[in-house]
Amino acid sequence: MAVNLTQTAVNNSRTSVSTVSTASTGTVRSVSLMVAGQRISIRTDQSEEYLNALAAEVNGLVDSLRKGAPGAGMPQLMSLALVMLADRACTAEKAVMRENDKVERHIERLTGILNALEEGSYQQ
Repeated sequence: MAVNLTQTAVNNSRTSVSTVSTASTGTVRSVSLMVAGQRISIRTDQSEEYLNALAAEVNGLVDSLRKGAPGAGMPQLMSLALVMLADRACTAEKAVMRENDKVERHIERLTGILNALEEGSYQQ
């Protein structure tokens, strides 16, 4: 995902989108999102719906953290949210790696069976 970020002052909560085409990357959208009270502009090839879902996820997490720590400042809340999201990403990556290992073992087993069948030496 190609992403360029710029941050601007909060003006309103509306999401705005403009589209630019480039030869090397295809269609690049400039999407303006509200994330944790800050307006950010993102130039990306991702869909507006996907980016809105990401913003909603971050906003929900920050709101939840704010309720649990009402005196915490936004930098602390964002740092906590970042660590929590990094933990989720690492946990998901490890789960994918475990599943990939299982798939590789199954492929190796099936390849062995196929080779044995081709040689006529397969026994259950």
